[in-house]
Amino acid sequence: MNDRTATLDVVVFSVGACRIGIEAARVRACRFATPLDAETTIPMLESFPELHHSPAPAWMVLELVHADLALQWRIPGPVALQTLPAHLIHPLPPLLIARSRLPGLRALAFPESGPARMVLLIEPFRRAAPAASTAPPLEPERNQ
Repeated sequence: MNDRTATLDVVVFSVGACRIGIEAARVRACRFATPLDAETTIPMLESFPELHHSPAPAWMVLELVHADLALQWRIPGPVALQTLPAHLIHPLPPLLIARSRLPGLRALAFPESGPARMVLLIEPFRRAAPAASTAPPLEPERNQ
C-alpha cells in the first residue's frame, strides 16, 4: 500500500467553526444523547466557548475505547464518518504538541473534497503535554 492509497477512518463533528476528528477505531458506538446521560463533554474541548453556548441540532454520545479504558463523551451533533487519505494528514511536531492549548491534538487534515475545512485530529486517551517548568531559570555560575 503506498501513501496515496492508505487511509484513516475518522468520526468527525463540529464545535463552533472547528471540525474535530477522532480515529474511528477508538469509537465503539455513537448514539443520540438522552436526559439520563451525564453532561460529560470532551475535557480537551472545554476551552471552546462554542461547546457550551451554541445550540446543537442534536447532542450525541460517543462511546470510546482503548485497551481496558472506556469513556463516554457528549458532543454536539451531527456526527459523520469520513475517510481521510493518509497523505492529507499532517502530524504535528512535538514542539507544537507541547505548546498546544488543545490537549490531545496530534494532527491536522486538509480534505480534498467535501467541506473544505481543516479537521483537528485528536487522541482522546492522551493526556495533556507536561506543563513547562515554572521554576526560575538557573543563574550562570560566576567566576570569583
